[in-house]
Parts: sequence; structure tokens; C-alpha cells
Amino acid sequence: MIKRYFRILLCALCSFFICVSGMGGITPVHGESAFLDTTTMKIGFDFKGHHSDHEGFITLNGQVAFCADYYTKVGFKKTYHSVTDGYKRYDETTLKKLRTLAYYGYGYNGDKSYEMYMATQAAIWETIHGGEVTLTPYRGDGNIKNKHVDVNYQQAASKLNGLRALVNRKWQNFGTTPNLASSYMLKGVGDHHVLSINDPRGTLEDYDLVDHAGLDVSKNGNSLNIKATQPFTGKKTLRFSFHNRNNGTLNNSQPILYISQDYQDVVRLGFMYNSTFSVDVEMRQGQIEVLKKDTSTKQLISSPATFRLFDEYGKLAASLTTKDGSALSPLLPEGNYTLEETHAPDGYIKTSKIEINADFTKNTIKTVEAFNDAIKGSIHIDKNVLFHKDVDLSLINHDLSSIAFTLSAQEDILSPDNQKVIYKKGTEIGTYHLSKDGKLDIDQLALGKYVLKETQSPAHFATNKESYIFDLKHDSEKKTVIKKNVTNQPTIVEISKKALTGEDELPGAILALYDQQNHLIDQWTSTTKPHRIEGLSRHMTYKLVEVRAPKGYVISSPITFTIEDHANMQKFVMKDKQLTVSKQSLTGEKELPGASLEVLDEKGKAVDSWVSGHQPHFVNGLIEGKSYVLREKQAPNGYVVSKDIKFIVSSEKSLQKVVMKDKQLTVSKQSVTGEKEVAGAKLAIYDEEGREVEAWTSTNEPHLVSHLTEGKSYILKELEAPEGYVLGESVTFTVNTKKEQQKVVMKNKQVLVSKQDLTKKEELAGAKLSVLNEKGEVVDEWISTNTPHAIRNLKMNQRYILREILSPDHYAKSEDIPFTITDKLEDQHLTMYDRLTKLKVYKTDASNKDLKGAKLQIIDEEGHVADEWLSNGEVHITEGLILNKKYVLREVSAPKGYKRARDISFTMLDGESITLINEEEKVVKTSDSTSILSYAILLCIALIGILIVMATKKLKKRK
Repeated sequence: MIKRYFRILLCALCSFFICVSGMGGITPVHGESAFLDTTTMKIGFDFKGHHSDHEGFITLNGQVAFCADYYTKVGFKKTYHSVTDGYKRYDETTLKKLRTLAYYGYGYNGDKSYEMYMATQAAIWETIHGGEVTLTPYRGDGNIKNKHVDVNYQQAASKLNGLRALVNRKWQNFGTTPNLASSYMLKGVGDHHVLSINDPRGTLEDYDLVDHAGLDVSKNGNSLNIKATQPFTGKKTLRFSFHNRNNGTLNNSQPILYISQDYQDVVRLGFMYNSTFSVDVEMRQGQIEVLKKDTSTKQLISSPATFRLFDEYGKLAASLTTKDGSALSPLLPEGNYTLEETHAPDGYIKTSKIEINADFTKNTIKTVEAFNDAIKGSIHIDKNVLFHKDVDLSLINHDLSSIAFTLSAQEDILSPDNQKVIYKKGTEIGTYHLSKDGKLDIDQLALGKYVLKETQSPAHFATNKESYIFDLKHDSEKKTVIKKNVTNQPTIVEISKKALTGEDELPGAILALYDQQNHLIDQWTSTTKPHRIEGLSRHMTYKLVEVRAPKGYVISSPITFTIEDHANMQKFVMKDKQLTVSKQSLTGEKELPGASLEVLDEKGKAVDSWVSGHQPHFVNGLIEGKSYVLREKQAPNGYVVSKDIKFIVSSEKSLQKVVMKDKQLTVSKQSVTGEKEVAGAKLAIYDEEGREVEAWTSTNEPHLVSHLTEGKSYILKELEAPEGYVLGESVTFTVNTKKEQQKVVMKNKQVLVSKQDLTKKEELAGAKLSVLNEKGEVVDEWISTNTPHAIRNLKMNQRYILREILSPDHYAKSEDIPFTITDKLEDQHLTMYDRLTKLKVYKTDASNKDLKGAKLQIIDEEGHVADEWLSNGEVHITEGLILNKKYVLREVSAPKGYKRARDISFTMLDGESITLINEEEKVVKTSDSTSILSYAILLCIALIGILIVMATKKLKKRK
């Protein structure tokens, strides 16, 4: 019994200590007492697996409070006591989020709606306990005893989402000062110089600007825009303070926890911060000093210059005028400026715009050097060439870059401020070459007077000795340009070619002009006008050579001349003499036209060549005192080429004459049976090297051969025989050197083919025949006529085959006939015979016994009867049917006692046979008058009776 009471006492003590220890961490000290009141809000929510259809709007002594727990009863109209340091129940992260909810929750921006309260309450549960509250429509029965209100759950849910986003974005930095620099630089005044600052920490929006320090400051969320309306030097301080909003909660910095026995805890939120911060805004001012200097001397320019100074936005900041080379701007804010010169000092060109970075950190004066270039002059030269008219050759190179001018000072050249001598009088400034097209620009010349001389020019121009004066002055700030046209004229030479006995120009001479280095300058053929050359080099000696004289003239000796240094016409003349050659036949003194002749010099080089005519030829290209050879390259048609003739051109100024005569050789083409010419043979003559000398087709007259040479051997070949002749054998012959006529004869034989009927021995027309060589190639093909055929394209000692390709109608083809062309000069004859086609027709019975008395016909495709006969018990032979043609063998009437046989269609082949068989007729008995129909009717009646009896028996069995 004692042990039992002891156990009970021990359990009670344990329970007491557990309760005391649990209360000791929460409410070590009781502070103020507060009376809790609530209004029921009709709205549903789900949290942590629980559902409720309402929630209370809680106040403690009229101050808004919130449930710390959920789904636990609150002490309605009960007294709650605050817990000292009760906020320590929560960790720092939870406290930061609760303070953020106290600021942005219920009462933020004046929103004290029940929906905002419900959103704040739900956010507090989520912050303290984790998870997510879902707000739903009110679904209760409406039986609520105390005060109650309707709450729009959709608006409350929207506000809850907004609070969640704000807390997630703000809780980490909430209450801290913005992440801004301590000082910023303002670089100017007005709207173009707005200083924009952004707080990346995102807490600037929680602070109020309490002192703008005379600056125009606008704040938008976490951004500041600052501008100055007046310039200042030094710092201005902007001051900010944390903005405390009274959301209906206590202005404390921590949440306060309240408890009441047997009821859940409640909490009042706190957020108060007394934080401030400041930002300094600086503006530095200074002056810009402009020093105006000469670019080349680097000295100050005393003449005044004017400037405009613009800020970086293009606004005019100041206007300046230099005095004794310098100017100083008024006070200006630090920043970027552009200096623009509006008027340059006298004698100078305006300088380009200068960009200035005015940094007054160390010095309050920014010095800028503005350099000016002195106004320069420019000389522009256009070089023109005055070409001569009516020239045959111009040697002028249109690239004028080899022409050079030298420029010198005509007087002392001074700087614009007259403080420095740039060039002394007579100083050579430089030597300049023209461009290819004759242009010259000399730029960047100091103003003053200059002289320009042409000091270098091509030798084909006459020397230009003129001096050109240029006076460069300035009338404005632009550079001075003086233009000058300068001309040159080339040398000109006139060369005449004349006969020895006259003063007129001699056309047809080929002349060449060489320089001192023997380089060819020009080559031309003389005409009825002198030859003019423009641009030969002055002071140079040239050689005029006659390459070839006109026909009938001897080449003149070369002449030399030197070109003088002027542009006037210089004239030179060359004259020629003559030599003739006469070409005659062997039998007369008249000129023989058509011979191809040439004259060769001592080195074998042809100096002239021509074809003889009806007049002697005046030889071209001969030189006095030289030895030559007259050679006939080709005789006139029908003449033999003559031997060479050697001669010397005399040095006397008189006419010389050389005579050459020709002989002839003929070729005759004849048949073996006569002496008459055979026309149509294609013949050719070849020399000893196998080169063709001449080719022709024979006619009814002997042929006079051309291009033969005395003393040489040749071969006469027949390339193609006349139609019906055998190709003749080649003939080798030699042209003798005797001055007498020669004759060469070639004869042809024939091979004649006769196509005849075998029995009549007469010519048979209509057969298609061909002749094949040993390679199987067709050499001739024809259709036979009523006369024998002469075979074409045959050659001596060759084997051939005569073949019938297609026989005439009604005839069988003949077999091939081989034959050989003999080398005997006599005609050969071949005969091929054809016989009529044969068809054997047998008329038999089924036992192969010959039958008599059958009338038979053979009918062609057109229905014509080709043959008709009465069988006589023997084979019938039909002749003359056409090969490969279709026919029908028909029995018109059969022998007595036999049926007529069916038609037999066949295609005619020579030597074939056909048998036509007859069957005997069967004898039918006619004396028995019994009708088969009667028997059939009786049989049907018997069958019907049997069927009736069988049906009756089956019916009785069923009954």
C-alpha cells in the first residue's frame, strides 16, 4: 500500500517539475496586463492539415494583435499578460520577417481592412510555423454568438500573395541603411547634369529625405535624381531618416508575446527604427585657359583669335577672345567641354575643334594649347603636249611622270607674323615629278613669290626653257591655289622614198628606222606621201634601212641622220634602181605566165618571190654588187620546173635582164582495149619522199602535169578507178633533163558480170548482187539489168566473192562465186545463173496412197490463182512461185469417195514439198425405221413409274 502511494506522489512531482520547467522559458516575468477582445471574421482557411471556417480579429486594450498559434482557442474577453523577452522564443530570421510584416502588413499605406488583417495573420503563421495557408470562402452555418463580419477571401488571398513577395524581397535588409557611396560628384547645372543614384540593397524606399541642402532632389523608390539650379563649390549634404509608419501596432522594435492560462498565445508586432544616413554631393569649379600658338614655331600668336566653349550637351558655356596669345574662361563646373575657334589670327587657318576634359581636382585652371597652321599656298600644273598633225607614228609616251620641275624662292619667304625667314631668296625648295597624266600639285607652301623651271623632260620633247613665276597671297583663311598650263612640243621628222629618175614618192618600199643601239624604232611601207615620225630623241643619230625595195627596184644603201633640238620639220630622202627577170617557154620568146619564181641571196634566203605574168618582172630587194640565184619553185600548169640560174647585180645604174625557159610532161589514161582516154580516174603523182605533187581526175584529153622538176623520179598512182574499171598498178618514171616533151601512159582493165536465166541463157534483170573483198567488206553492189555490169573498186591480184543478195521474182538465189583479179591487162568475165523456184505437191489418202482426180489450186495473197491442175497419181511440181511469199494450197474438188481436204497455208521456200491428204466418206444406214425418240420416251416413262412405287412404299412405312 505504501509503495502504491509513493508511486503516485512521485508521478505528481514529475508532472509539476515538467510544467514549471516548460513555463520558465516563456514567462519568467509578467509585465502589463491587457484585455483581449475579438470580432469573428467569416472566412475559411486550411493550414497544416486543419480546416477552419472563421478567424478572430484580435485587439488587446484596443491595440491590434494576432494569434501566435493556429487552431487553438483564444481567451475571449480574457486578461492576457505580456512576457518579458518573449520575442526570444523566435530565431533571428523569424524576427526579421515578423518586423518586416509589422511594417508592410496591416495598416501599410492606410490599409486597415479585415482582408488585410487576415492576410497579415496568415503570413504570421507561415513565418512562425512554416508551410502555406490557403484562404477559402466561408462555409459555416452562420451561428456565431459574438460580433462577426464577412471577409472577401479572394481579396485577402491577393493581399497575402503581395505580403509573401514583399517579405521574401525585403526581410534580409529590412531596417538597414541603403548601399550608397558617401559622396557623389555633380558635374554641372540644370537638366543636362542630373545625377542619378540607385540603391542596389533596396532599402532607400524605406527612408525619407529630411534635408535637400538647396538641391533639386526627387526620390522614386530606390532611386534618387539630383540636380543643381545654381553652380556651387564644395559639398552639400543630403540627410535621410527611416520612415516609421503607425500601422495600429506599438511603436516598439520587437514583437511582444502575450499569454493567458488555458488559451493560446497572442502577439503584437513591432518595427520601430530610429536609423538615419546622409549623402554628400560635390561640385568642383575652375577656369579654362586657352593658349594660341603657331604650329611650326610653337610660339604664341599675338593676333587675336575668338573661341566658343560648349559643354558636353552642346550648350554654350563661354565665349573667349585671345590677347597676346591667351584667353581665360569664367568659373565653370568640372566636366567635358568642346573648344571651337570661330575666327583665326590673321595669316592662319582655323584650328579643328578641341575636346577638353576639365578636371579641377588638383588645379583650378585647365590649360589648353590651340595650334594654328599658317595659311599655305599651292601650285597646280597641268602639262599639255602639242602633238603634230598628220604623223604616221608618234613615239610620245603618254606617261608624263618623267618630266620634273624645280621650285625656288623668288624672294625671302617669311612666316605670317614676319618673325621668321622660312626660305631665303634663291633657295631651291624641291624638284617635283608630274603624275602620269601630266598633273603636279605642290602643297603646303608658305605665302610668297616663287619661280618654277622645267629641269627634266623626255628626249622626244624639244627642250622647254621658260621660267614660271608664282606669287602666293592670302585673301581669307583658305589656302591659296595658283593653276598654270604648261606645254611641250615633240620633235618631227619627214622621210621620203623616191625613184632614181624622179622626184615623186615611190610607194611599196619597206623601210626601217634604227637608233644608235640598233633597236628598231619603226618599220613601214612607203606610199605616195612622205612618212612622218613624231618624238625621235633630240641629239640622237638614227639609221634608215631599206628592208625591201618596191617591185622591180634594188635595195638602197642605209643612210644616217641626227635629230636637232627643236620642234620644226626635219626632212630626209632615199632613192632606188631596178633589175628585171623574163620567164619564157621552151619553144618561144614570149613571157610564160604562171611560174612561181624566187630570188635567193648568198645565204639562201629569199629576197623576192612572184608568179610570172605576161610582162618581165622587176625584182625587189636586190642589192648592188651581190650574187643571187633565180629559182623556179613551181612551173606553170603543164610545165616542168627549170634548173636554177645564178647572176650578179651590177653596180651600174642601168637595167639588167635574166631569162629562164620551161619544158612539158603529159600523162595519158587509157583502157586495155584501145588508145582513147578513159575519163573519171582519180590519179596522183608522188615524189621520192612520198609527198603528193599533183592530183587530178582524168578526162577525154591527156593531162599536162605541173610541179615536176627536171632530173627527179616520181610515181603515178591511181587512187580511184573509173566506174567499171579495175584499179591500175602504179607507174614509176623520171623527168629527163632534155628540152623535149615527155609522155607517161597508164591502162585499166574491166571485170564484167552477167546475170542470166539458167534455161534461156539470157540476161536476167532484177537480181540484187554484191561483190565482197577478203575482209567481207562490200566493194560494189547493184541490181542486174538487161546488160552485163562492170564491177567497180577492184584491185589487181585480190580475191573477191560474187554474191546474190536478192533473186528476181519467181527465181531461186544462186550460190556465191569466188574469183581473183589477174594482173593480165585483159578484161575478165563472170556469169551467174538463176533457175525458177520449185514446189512439190503430193495428193494422197490416209494410207499415203497417191490419188487421182483431185482438182487443186495454189492461190496467192491477192487471191490470184498461181497454178491449177488435176492430180494424176504422181507428184506435181509448180515452178516460178515467189520466194518468201505466202500462198494457199486449196482442193477445189476431191476424188470420188473422199472428203475435200482443208486449205494449207505456206510460205514459199525453194525446193520444199507439200502433201494434201483426203479421208474416205462414212456410209450411214437408212433402212431401220425405228425412232430413237420413241425409245427415249419409253425409258422416261419407266423411270417415272419406278419413282412412284418407291415413294408409295415410304409413305406406308410412316403410317
